[in-house]
Amino acid sequence: MGNDMAITPDFSVAGKHVLITGGAGGIGCAFAKAFLDHGANVIVGDLAAPKDGTDPRIRYERLDVRDDAAVEALAARVEKLDVLIHCAGRVAPFEEYKPEVFRDILDIHFGR
Repeated sequence: MGNDMAITPDFSVAGKHVLITGGAGGIGCAFAKAFLDHGANVIVGDLAAPKDGTDPRIRYERLDVRDDAAVEALAARVEKLDVLIHCAGRVAPFEEYKPEVFRDILDIHFGR
């Protein structure tokens, strides 16, 4: 009854096009480096350039994910996209209770 031929999924990202929001630091930066190391074409969208400098293999785009027009403009410039990772975020210790700060955190993490 069983099939002796196992199906092995292809998890290769070589040649894939990846966009990572919030990719200039933290987890997003780690994702960007990992995808690069495995042959992917990487675009990082973030408010600021990476603190440790921009890897010349990464296409860096300034992006505020709270700005719908900026998101649409970036989408129009991206020719192909296989993987999207949304790592943009904000941490505001001791300020989350302020309605305007909480609203901003929600806009970044979840969109409008």
